[in-house]
Amino acid sequence: KAQNYRRALIARCKCLTYLDDRPIFEEERLAAEAWAVGGLPAEREERARQRAEKEEAHRRNIEYMKGALHAEPTGRSLRQPVAEPPALSTSYASALNALEARRDALLQGKLQAGAAAK
Repeated sequence: KAQNYRRALIARCKCLTYLDDRPIFEEERLAAEAWAVGGLPAEREERARQRAEKEEAHRRNIEYMKGALHAEPTGRSLRQPVAEPPALSTSYASALNALEARRDALLQGKLQAGAAAK
């Protein structure tokens, strides 16, 4: 079995996207190219650089979110005060009043019937 064949193939074949049923990501490509130039110490240095870059991006995202949580409101609120409801048309208002009156009459009738049954 050839030693370091994956690194060597990745470093030599720039257009290679899959090898051994696994994708080749940009991080692995950069590490393999560093290995081809400077050996194992260069590859370790490249991986450390990538790790530091990811940690820095993560730290920036956390700082941004902390700032967003403690920032002054921009005047825009998710809950806007409810305005006065629009005036009902006379036909709708009279129909609504008629329904409410009928409901009240039915409730009164049930209450009276219930009181008489006792």
